[in-house]
Amino acid sequence: MGYSLAWIAVRGMPSDAVNKVLKLSAGGVFEEVPDADYTGADLGDWYVVIANGTNGITLTRANFELLSKDREVVFCCVEEHVMCSMATGWRDGHRIWSVTHESDKGIEHLNAGGELPAVYDSINERLRNLQETAKDRDIVDYIFDIPVELAGAITGFWHDRDIVGKEQPFEVLNPDSDISLDDGSEKKTWLSRLFSRFF
Repeated sequence: MGYSLAWIAVRGMPSDAVNKVLKLSAGGVFEEVPDADYTGADLGDWYVVIANGTNGITLTRANFELLSKDREVVFCCVEEHVMCSMATGWRDGHRIWSVTHESDKGIEHLNAGGELPAVYDSINERLRNLQETAKDRDIVDYIFDIPVELAGAITGFWHDRDIVGKEQPFEVLNPDSDISLDDGSEKKTWLSRLFSRFF
C-alpha cells in the first residue's frame, strides 16, 4: 500500500476561512494521523487541508485565485501506486511555479516551470545525485520526491512525517457538498485521471 492523497496549504488565512472556500466544515474530532477523507491541521503560519484517496478537494481556478489573494498557497499531490507527484505554488491570484514527476514517462522525468523557489535547486541536485548513485537506480525513484520535498520545505508539512509537538494535530473535516477538482486548465496528465481535471 502506498500514499494516495492531495493537500493544500494556505499561508496567513484563518482555518475557518480556508475551509469555507473549500466547502468543508470542522468536525471537532482530531486524529494523530490524517486517516479521514478530509482533515486539516494548523501549522502556525500555514493551514493545511489533506484529502485522502481520490476524493480530491473542492478546487477551481477561482478557488486558487481567492485563496492566494495577497498570500501564498502550495498544492501537492502524491500517488505512490503509479509513482507520480506534483507540487505547485500560487501567489496573488496566479500560479507561480509547478513541478511534476510522472514515472511512466521515465524515472528521470521531471517537468518544472515558472518562478521556482530558491530551495528548488538544492533539492533537485541532492535527489538527482541519490538517483544517480543508487545501486538499483533503474528501480528506485528519488525523482518522485522532488515535488514533495519542495512543497514540504516551503510549508513545513510532509504527508509522511509527524507534526512535531502535537499528539492529534489533524481535525476531521466534513464536506458541505459534492467534491470536485478543476482549475480550468486544458492540459491533461495523470492528475486528470486521479483528481478529475485539476492540472
